[in-house]
Amino acid sequence: MPRKKNPANNYFHEGVEEAILLYNKSESAPERNRLFLIIYPALAKISEVMYNKIKPTYMEGEMDEIMMDCTCYLTERLFRVKEGKGKAFSYMTVCARNYYIFHNQRGYTGVKKVLKLDHLNENWDIVDDSSERADEIAHTSGVLYAFADYLEANENKLTTASAKKFKPVLNEIIKLMRDVDSIENFNRRDLMNTLTTIDGKNVDRHYITKVFNRISSHYDTFRKEWDRTGIAIPYLNKEELSEEEIQFCVENYSPLLNRRFSVSGFARIFGVDEYTVRKQLAATGICKI
Repeated sequence: MPRKKNPANNYFHEGVEEAILLYNKSESAPERNRLFLIIYPALAKISEVMYNKIKPTYMEGEMDEIMMDCTCYLTERLFRVKEGKGKAFSYMTVCARNYYIFHNQRGYTGVKKVLKLDHLNENWDIVDDSSERADEIAHTSGVLYAFADYLEANENKLTTASAKKFKPVLNEIIKLMRDVDSIENFNRRDLMNTLTTIDGKNVDRHYITKVFNRISSHYDTFRKEWDRTGIAIPYLNKEELSEEEIQFCVENYSPLLNRRFSVSGFARIFGVDEYTVRKQLAATGICKI
């Protein structure tokens, strides 16, 4: 079970988010100094939290010095925080995590050159002995943080007022995305097992699958644009397939032979959510909702 996220984020509140945006816009040195006094404690706390989470045992220096270096690094990245491009907290958390992983990896590479295998830290995970893998993990975490913001901002558009079960499931998925760093196995099966009980109530796995399908095409389009530009997409508001698109789906539907011509594949091709495709194709009789 993933750890529950602390709902009271006392050190990086909305005031810090606003201060960062104002800091980047201000050209007055006294004003920037005033705003930095608000921002700095939050950056220092992120450095401390991520240090304790990553445990970079191969970085040289005392713990306080290492965390101070990370805080300085985050300070240098403040200019990259832009209004409308996701939460500053999400971005800074990913930057701190990536900082520790990168420098710990570099320190470990130096240790490998002079130590035999029996001298290696027994807690070191050889599977993660790859800077490219570390970058990939950090990037995926950043995408998930940003996509969680997208889902939260468009929560009311993703469902109808009558679908009372949808929002609790969606909100739990959003929480899991924002707590991705603490989840040992972040895969669909384990997440579904976690979501079968929400607030003490059982949730049918088939309904959870429907929620996943509802947001999956949004994620595919979101990630594609995020990878290309680093900017979140506006809400996907295409509500149905055209007659020509439905005909194309009927003529080419072959999910067992080619995933491109499955329900999820058609959703990606036509830029519409998977549930809409499934509903319209179910009306033709070639699949079920």
